[in-house]
Amino acid sequence: MFYFIPSWYNSDQKWHNEAPVWYRVLENMTFDDTVSQVRMFQNADEEVRLLLFSYNPQLRYMLHEESMLTVSYWSFFDDIQNIQQKEIKLINFKELNWPKGTYFVYTPFLVLAKHGGEIIARIQFAENGNLLLIELLIDGVLDKIMIFDDRGFVSSIKYFKQDRLIYQDYLNQNGVWQIREYASKFPRIVVNPMSDKVFNFTEYDDWDTLIRERILVLKKLEVTPDDYIIVAVNDIHNNLVRKSFPDQKKIFSFFGERYSFDNRLDFNELLDEGELFIAESEKIERLLITSLQEKNYSSNYVENHISRIPPFDTCLRLGQSQNIEELIAYLLVDDLSQTYLSEVLDQLLAKMEVNPSLELKIVSYKNDYDMTSLKEQVKDKILSSKNPDYFFTSLSLEDENHFKEEQKTKIRGISFDIYTNENQIIDALDTARLVIDLRDDPDLYTQIAALSSGIPQINKVHTNYVEHQKNGWIISDSTELNNAIDYYFDGLMNWNKSLVYSVKKMGDYTSGKILQRWRKLLEKE
Repeated sequence: MFYFIPSWYNSDQKWHNEAPVWYRVLENMTFDDTVSQVRMFQNADEEVRLLLFSYNPQLRYMLHEESMLTVSYWSFFDDIQNIQQKEIKLINFKELNWPKGTYFVYTPFLVLAKHGGEIIARIQFAENGNLLLIELLIDGVLDKIMIFDDRGFVSSIKYFKQDRLIYQDYLNQNGVWQIREYASKFPRIVVNPMSDKVFNFTEYDDWDTLIRERILVLKKLEVTPDDYIIVAVNDIHNNLVRKSFPDQKKIFSFFGERYSFDNRLDFNELLDEGELFIAESEKIERLLITSLQEKNYSSNYVENHISRIPPFDTCLRLGQSQNIEELIAYLLVDDLSQTYLSEVLDQLLAKMEVNPSLELKIVSYKNDYDMTSLKEQVKDKILSSKNPDYFFTSLSLEDENHFKEEQKTKIRGISFDIYTNENQIIDALDTARLVIDLRDDPDLYTQIAALSSGIPQINKVHTNYVEHQKNGWIISDSTELNNAIDYYFDGLMNWNKSLVYSVKKMGDYTSGKILQRWRKLLEKE
């Protein structure tokens, strides 16, 4: 059995991963190694199970969104709340126990429950329209928050005094509190003397102790020494996992910026206790190799215990860019310095001036990226050193007086986009002829998506996915960008060679090939 421990935490409360109200959902480009790994293992008919430590009453919706609704899981909070139900069930908030005479007022964001002219509750919904929570008010002051589970019952209740959270009760399906968490007083965690489950203690100083206790119960029921624990490395649970699974083979997966490596004690313990270390980037792989060598592990040990395995698999989805007249360059601008980005833009604008077919798609994956300022920067460059008539629509004085400001500033052939999910990237790459990612660490998902689409890529560092003049171009400085673009945009010969090479190369990164690498590594243990 492969047990996966994901890094699903996003709340101010340590062990929580609660969904926000729908109008506060801040979409950012987020990828998850556990999601991709579980999908690949499940598609290969391997036995997988998720171990979930975080409180997430809307979990089923999240799993549905990630095509993981059929994946088996053990949830710590389901365990302590004695909840067995797995099926989603909708709740009609109007059918709840409201005072007689209550009526509802619909606003653009939420529903207000009113009684006698006073607001007695604010009814909030999740992104999918599910009932998320109800804030109950007394004389206009917050008294309780009822948090609903997507399986159709109240999951927990937060109690307030003078707008301050006092404690939160976690309930079973019958509405009886099982565990009480105090906001500030100690002990933090208190067990109901009449709880459904039998616990070792009636009080706990923190969640960590109780989670470990329940993991030990789970281990006695189903976990064997032959099972693998695949851990998405995170400071929140690393120590807990190490202490809870001393006899199981632990595989630590390092992904993106999730783990800072600043806690040297924690990192050293991971290195000593891990059976295998999975790195998604060359940067992390080098750091792991150096760290093990510094601890005097042999070269053979290092070679057999560290592997750079991509969390995403390739899937052939060739685009249609060769069938359209425009030559669209997809430029990812995240993490580029202002100076370097300015140099790159100068080259691209100069190229566009002499090649009317060239178009530029400027892209960021960060929701807070200041695209407005970047657009103004590009406009200033055009006005100061380029031919404005080429980039802007010519207007008569009379037309200009009636033209909307945003239309006057629209730049021909250049778009400015912020993408927050994979589908947006895939759709954009469908018509892109070239990807330009000049960061020190090229975006992994973009590299694999471009490879799957057969699109050449321009980078400034070597990676496993792009080979110079085969399916891309590795430049040493921005002045080489012009040659790299010419190589793939002057005719189709080099572009077609890149397409053929990409299709061949993507065979190394199918889910089947990635699983073969996993199995080969695990056989060495």
